[in-house]
Amino acid sequence: MFYSLACFFVAPVFQETRLYKVIKYALIVNGIICVLGGIGYIYDNIALIFLTLNIGMGGATMTALIALFILQIFSTYGTFLSLVRGDIFVE
Repeated sequence: MFYSLACFFVAPVFQETRLYKVIKYALIVNGIICVLGGIGYIYDNIALIFLTLNIGMGGATMTALIALFILQIFSTYGTFLSLVRGDIFVE
């Protein structure tokens, strides 16, 4: 339950670009799915637990993780072109 609260409180921070919006919505979806997973545990609903843990939370967390990784690369090296040219490996 605390992970879902953390997702809800962090989500409003990301607002500016399209990538930030992807991160924001992935965190909101992840928070909702975590709450549903908790409800599934309370009511011992195996189908809800399966959907929220395996499909929902994994997918939303992976989307946020990939978006944050891309954001880190772009903020460090500027553009996708520098990544393609190989500037990422030059020190």
